[in-house]
Amino acid sequence: MDSYHLRDRNSLREPVRFGNDASEPGKDTAKRRRAGKKASITKKIKTIRELINKNGSRTKLGMFQQQLNKLLDEACSCHEHFMSYLERSDDEFCDDWIVEVSAEVDVCNADVAEHIAERCDEAPSEITSLEVAVAVAV
Repeated sequence: MDSYHLRDRNSLREPVRFGNDASEPGKDTAKRRRAGKKASITKKIKTIRELINKNGSRTKLGMFQQQLNKLLDEACSCHEHFMSYLERSDDEFCDDWIVEVSAEVDVCNADVAEHIAERCDEAPSEITSLEVAVAVAV
């Protein structure tokens, strides 16, 4: 049986990343994190809209709305962190990104408020006997 032989560490070359500028990896990571938060926000908005369209649980809707607002707070932090790597003269140095994301969240929050207002006269969702049995067992 042949075994795999690792190359000697001293013979390996250091990878060239980001032009070997020490600030670049942090900047790139911050930008990716910020993009990831926007993706999470977009996905949560999609989930909320689907729940609204299905006339789903208002409790779930409220829970998802809280999660969405928490994601927006996290996105703001990520944006501020990313901006800390930029010079004022940099083309990316602006708050357009976070303003756009905030606007999307505001529209979604308004949709949720409108949907809940439309359903305010409805009785709370009925709980089936199976759900009660599961809740009691837990």
